[in-house]
Amino acid sequence: MITTDVLPTGSRARRLRVLVGILELADGKVNEFVETERVVEGIGAELELSRDDLVNEFELLDHEGLVTAHRTLGGLNHVLVRPEGKSAAESFDQARRDVVVRRRHLQDDYLRWLYEEIEVHGHGPTPDDFLRGGAHFHGVAYTSDELMKAGARLKEGAYIGGQEAWQYSAPLRPQLTAKGRHTVEQGRSVHDPVLPAPTQHFETHVQGPANVSIASSHVTQTLVVTDPAWGDKVSAVLDAVTQAIGALTVDESTQVAQLVDEARQGVSVQEPTRTKQALIALGGFLKDVSSGALGGILSTQVLALVALFS
Repeated sequence: MITTDVLPTGSRARRLRVLVGILELADGKVNEFVETERVVEGIGAELELSRDDLVNEFELLDHEGLVTAHRTLGGLNHVLVRPEGKSAAESFDQARRDVVVRRRHLQDDYLRWLYEEIEVHGHGPTPDDFLRGGAHFHGVAYTSDELMKAGARLKEGAYIGGQEAWQYSAPLRPQLTAKGRHTVEQGRSVHDPVLPAPTQHFETHVQGPANVSIASSHVTQTLVVTDPAWGDKVSAVLDAVTQAIGALTVDESTQVAQLVDEARQGVSVQEPTRTKQALIALGGFLKDVSSGALGGILSTQVLALVALFS
């Protein structure tokens, strides 16, 4: 039985897609003869497999007991799906259509595609370009609605940026952030947990604007803000982040400045929800792409502020 947690990849996934194709051509019936040429015409182009490639897949499926391949003096000319093959095909088909698994994979697929288009080819891609390229999950095409939601989540997580439209809640002209580039280049998933590095601790009590030390490494500095108003607490930590921006790269500084500005606007208009979302994005970004004191100190404090809005 195939589960949605661990879907096969590579040659195994391709073989199961061939099996699903044969079963579809047999109208879902077992022990129903399907001509080899029908399979070649039906799924050969889709899977980019030649007739010889498909015949080889038939032989391997036959060896596994999932199909029966009929041979004559002229070669293999018919194939039929066994009951065991139908069960395997239906299990795989159900798994690849699982909405949750598809959407998790889509976020990584879309981010990597954006990286290749922007960083490698120098293009200015759009969501429509992604769909027109035949993007799919194990042969099941992604939908525009799925892509919109994936783009919105990637922006929420600070992996991409760009303007949205009122009828489309994701960037129409996506731009990679430093965090997005870092994620792809490190071979990571946007769903990977972020593990904090071992650190030492000391405390700095802050009442109003104050400098934050950024010269030390492997240190966690705790900001204790005594003002009970949530807006003042947030502003104090944002001031500390702003003062520490000089320790970042140019790309990282730009992204941090944008996220800080978004959080400040939330404070300015007294919108806790907007402020909380900006803090989550800022804290996650700092933890993912920053090193030394800035990553260990400020990301912890920014994320700690989220508890104010729980």
